[in-house]
Amino acid sequence: MPKRLLINKIIFFAMVSCIIIPVFSSPDLTIVGFFEAEGGIGKVPITILEALGDEISTNFVSTLPQPNIGNELTPRAIACMNNIDHEDGKVAMLTELIWNKWTKPADKMPKNSIVKLAYSMLETTQIPSKWVTILNEEFDAVVVPDIYVSKLYQHCGVTIPIFVIPLPMILEPYYARVLHEETPSTPFVFADTSANKNPIPLIKAFAKAFKNDPNVLLLLRASSLNRAPIKKAIKKYKLTTVIIEDGKLPLSKFIDCLLACDCFINLSHGEGFSYIPRECLALGLPVIITNNTASGTICESTFVRAIPSTIKVPASPHYANLFVESCGEQFDCHVEDVVSALKDVYKHYPVHIEKAKKGREWVRQYDCKNPKLQARYRTLIKPKKIILGTENLVTEEALITDSYELYQKYLEVLKL
Repeated sequence: MPKRLLINKIIFFAMVSCIIIPVFSSPDLTIVGFFEAEGGIGKVPITILEALGDEISTNFVSTLPQPNIGNELTPRAIACMNNIDHEDGKVAMLTELIWNKWTKPADKMPKNSIVKLAYSMLETTQIPSKWVTILNEEFDAVVVPDIYVSKLYQHCGVTIPIFVIPLPMILEPYYARVLHEETPSTPFVFADTSANKNPIPLIKAFAKAFKNDPNVLLLLRASSLNRAPIKKAIKKYKLTTVIIEDGKLPLSKFIDCLLACDCFINLSHGEGFSYIPRECLALGLPVIITNNTASGTICESTFVRAIPSTIKVPASPHYANLFVESCGEQFDCHVEDVVSALKDVYKHYPVHIEKAKKGREWVRQYDCKNPKLQARYRTLIKPKKIILGTENLVTEEALITDSYELYQKYLEVLKL
């Protein structure tokens, strides 16, 4: 072989040996669901992504025919949605309803993911029987935002591990604003910015507490679909001091609305996440809420004015329509207790402002930028340590489970 040809071959093979062939590995997490910045379950994947940060690689499977981009999605949520990597994540998490009479989002879960999680909640005393079956047969664990939900799922027959991890919240826009004024405005404004939930007893209580005192107003933000019964109640009690406004606002204007009020009040029959009361506390705004379901946690903090809510009422017909079976009961309160709470906050405002200021610090534990909460979510997806124990718990350092099957699956995740 000519010397020049030999040299050229040596150079060629040397160059080839230096070429790095990219190896595409599965992302750490596939999120299954949809994005909606305004709230509800569509907000769950947005805030979880913010807590996970850039340390966890993600991609996305939409449960909607057309993914909803929205106007206020975070850059991280948009990047996840647009990720062209279609490999199944090592861990997959469903953030949608498990099942309803029209569709079964659980069927969208990646087949090759090693650990299959569902982030789930319901604000009633019973979950659909199909949810129980699907969770036990098709998932490895369920993650819930509050201890109430954990007990509910166990009571209804869910036998797979249940991890309680608070839902992260994007609170930076609230903390960035000036703390709510310590002196109330004139007139004093009570506001329910989610007046689609049980507003009629509030109107009745407001009428009893203040009648048409021009020094006290009630602001109700409600969708057009829910305004008819509100207007009927206002007419019934002959109120001239109640204002109705449209329910949806961009985030900055929503915060402006809260800061223009003196106290947030909501008499919800049930809550799974209890977003708005925590957002109000982040502003230092006094809060009055009913003490039931997942709202129990914030009520027990003592930083809000809690109203006893132990009167059992049939769960909203919405659930029976959605799941083709009863979802048990929800909870109501006595109007007299609402009257007492309204008068208490109005007459002793400095006391409740001070509570709200302390609550502003308490609620930081839910901030998606809180390092401790971030560490727990990263442990859920990519634990540094796995312990086979006697409970199901996600800490900053380790994932503990009493399920040998789940323990083995997480060990497999860590090997990849």
